[in-house]
Amino acid sequence: MKRKNPIVFLLILACVPFGLFLVFYLFLGFSPRDEEDLQTTLEGVVAEVTEENVLLVEGLSVDEVLELDDEALLEEATGAHRVTITENIDDIEIGMEIIVWVTTIAESYPTQSTAEDFEVQED
Repeated sequence: MKRKNPIVFLLILACVPFGLFLVFYLFLGFSPRDEEDLQTTLEGVVAEVTEENVLLVEGLSVDEVLELDDEALLEEATGAHRVTITENIDDIEIGMEIIVWVTTIAESYPTQSTAEDFEVQED
């Protein structure tokens, strides 16, 4: 009768929990995330409205947005975002303060994104 090597047995016994931990960790790390977890919030004043998108600027008051021309708006604003809005864009007017939820932002100036949802801020 051949005797089994206890070192091999202990090595296998030690590797099994590590392997299970590794599989569990990889499963959690690469699982799809809820889209709401990936959303970014943009807040600002609407400086321009077209048929498909709005120009949202940060760091300026409503009065400043209404007084400045397009070039000055982009220079004076601390942030500017061109946001495509697919629903209810007719509810938005220049000078409104809004919050927009987006999931992807293209790095440019102004940044570009598509709104998942938006909310007009009441005074």
